[in-house]
Amino acid sequence: MNKTEDSRAGERLVRIFLVCVVSIALITGVAAWQSKRPSEGKIYERLTVEEALRFMSYEKDFIIVDIREEEEYEEGHMEGAVNIPYEGLVAHAMDLLPDMSRTVYVYGSTEQESCAAAQKLSDMGYTGISEIGAYGDWITAQSETESLMEGLLD
Repeated sequence: MNKTEDSRAGERLVRIFLVCVVSIALITGVAAWQSKRPSEGKIYERLTVEEALRFMSYEKDFIIVDIREEEEYEEGHMEGAVNIPYEGLVAHAMDLLPDMSRTVYVYGSTEQESCAAAQKLSDMGYTGISEIGAYGDWITAQSETESLMEGLLD
């Protein structure tokens, strides 16, 4: 190899390096943009039904908030859940949830609705918020658990 070939090889390495750096920067930027939450605020935790049940089994001082409409709540809800419909969440949260550091489990009609409510509570300054999905997920989990228990008892 002569000096000209060495120079070209060096230039190629520099170009490859720059392409890699720009690619990594673009990928990182896109990933950061996609993970941006819908509104700014404090982080809330998202739990599966199984994770929430595990925590609820040993935690003592928590509250469950059902953000569905009153009619839906009356048709059925999780045991011990307090109903604060999503539309009235900001207006009534401070009255019903005065301790902003208390663990609060939030569920709604859909996962999107419960995520929005959890975000809203976090934005208000609540620090112990856990989003636990849709009410239907809990009904399904309860049915599966009952089916498993029946199978064990047979």
